[in-house]
Amino acid sequence: TGGTSVTVNGNGFYQSEYLACSFDLALLSQSSRFVSSTEIVCISPAASQKMYALAVTLNLQQYNINCALPNCQYLAYLQPEIASLTPCAGPNRGLTTIAVSLSQTLPSL
Repeated sequence: TGGTSVTVNGNGFYQSEYLACSFDLALLSQSSRFVSSTEIVCISPAASQKMYALAVTLNLQQYNINCALPNCQYLAYLQPEIASLTPCAGPNRGLTTIAVSLSQTLPSL
């Protein structure tokens, strides 16, 4: 579904109307925000569940594709949903151990 804030740290960033993050040089961020010369924040696009190479562009023509892996990778995955929660009640003093089962497994990094 996308919409995740992705903070990118580096250097040489500047305010540009063409500032964007690219995912596998195919998908562009929904929006991007300049924070400082060393930080930008991009909103991830809707994407298939997989690992993407992340790149930054300031002009929509040139991309920084020489980043050292795995530092420039972004893992898109389906948001898990709670399938079950046990127990469904406990004493008000707390300290109850709760088991949570998800509808799918989270991908490993």
